[in-house]
Amino acid sequence: MPIKTNLDQNSVTPPLMVQRLPSMGWPYRDEFPEFGDEVTIKPLSFNTHAILVTNLTSEEKMEAIVTEVAQFSAPIQASKLLIQDQYFILAVARSLTFGDQYSFSSVCQNPRCGHIETARIKVPDEVPIKWWSFKTRAEWEKHMTVVLPLCKDKIILTYPTGASTKLHETATEAAMAAFPSDPQGRLAYLNRVASQIVSVNGGKPTDLSEARNYLSRLVGADYDALETAIDNNRCGITFVYQIKCDKCRMVYETDIPIRDHFFRRE
Repeated sequence: MPIKTNLDQNSVTPPLMVQRLPSMGWPYRDEFPEFGDEVTIKPLSFNTHAILVTNLTSEEKMEAIVTEVAQFSAPIQASKLLIQDQYFILAVARSLTFGDQYSFSSVCQNPRCGHIETARIKVPDEVPIKWWSFKTRAEWEKHMTVVLPLCKDKIILTYPTGASTKLHETATEAAMAAFPSDPQGRLAYLNRVASQIVSVNGGKPTDLSEARNYLSRLVGADYDALETAIDNNRCGITFVYQIKCDKCRMVYETDIPIRDHFFRRE
């Protein structure tokens, strides 16, 4: 006897949630003028959850899931979304699927304590999020601009998207093959920032390697100014959460882990 299901009667409607994007949609309106500041998000399904067990990279998994769960007011590809908007969409989809409670382990940063405790937050309500506050197109700046205090270089940077993330991942893999003794974390970090560089003093880098070599020469206040500019202009989930230790009562900051287990039931 074949399966009998109420699904065929369209009696099961998944809950949908309409949310503002952290970017407010500003990065997408040059290509899609009708793009609004909201996205309609639906929960994960067995079909979308299965993406997590494929051999795709983490970024490719994220992009594939966002494509399945997000509905926009314009036909934009997930790869063109800011990484921060993608993370936000995934967090909301996770909340719709498993409920808003999310728990993770944290180690107290008091060197005399080291207590391991369980932190519990509500997603997305208690997740720290930075929203862009631009009100008009005139206020929105397509690129970040920073003038370094020591060398006085003027750097223009773009915001990281799924497409730019794939670019620096490919470059990292190639560099690892050429220089296997170089730690992957260092190359990945340099390539991530290098892929955001549009120009330095009006000159555009010929390739990612040139931008990476430029960054590797920055020190002191110049390096700090560039990092600060990127952090200050970032929107989306900050991934930093304050916790009070259950044992020593010290308040400290920890990173919210958004990994595969984030998409599993508590």
